[in-house]
Amino acid sequence: MALPFSPDVLRQVERLGGTWREVPTDASPLARVEALSFPKRLVSAEEVPDLHPAEVGLPDVEAFIDLDVPLPDVPVALPCGVRWCGHEWQAGDITYPWDEGWGRDLPLVDLTADDAAVEELEKFRQLVGDPRASRAVLLTYSDGYPNYLFINADDPHPGDPAVWSTDHEGFFRELEATAPSLSDWLGRQLTDEELYPLLRD
Repeated sequence: MALPFSPDVLRQVERLGGTWREVPTDASPLARVEALSFPKRLVSAEEVPDLHPAEVGLPDVEAFIDLDVPLPDVPVALPCGVRWCGHEWQAGDITYPWDEGWGRDLPLVDLTADDAAVEELEKFRQLVGDPRASRAVLLTYSDGYPNYLFINADDPHPGDPAVWSTDHEGFFRELEATAPSLSDWLGRQLTDEELYPLLRD
């Protein structure tokens, strides 16, 4: 058995109240992602201005905080199924047909599985700098730009892979040019003690 990710990643998971479990030494990238679990939403400081209690039918910030469950439009878990808008979202279950992720085999995306995805495959390989890369693992889905956060399943640094992003419009055609490591990305997410004062400001 082995750690699913580097100690730096696991420290951030624990800081956020999450848990992790050991995995077989030959565990797939998806199995390693699924070994991480968080009790509720993950929110970065950049997202706080967009969290409005009224949008989820709550009277004020205190009610928002007391709810203490996953809320709409906020990325939450590195999942075994991504929780979104208060529901467990499973592979292939994108709600809106206009979302370009609709009908895709998620959370593991194989860009060689679709003959029509030549442009997506080329852009993905160019972005991650690997001419053989073809698979991505979805980490979480948000209703804000960019919608999809993922890792390259064959990242050369599997212990702390880069977190890439793409939008629901331009799925794997419009990709962010820079990517933090997973430990850095988790480090940008707020604990409750950090989040609640910002919500109350």
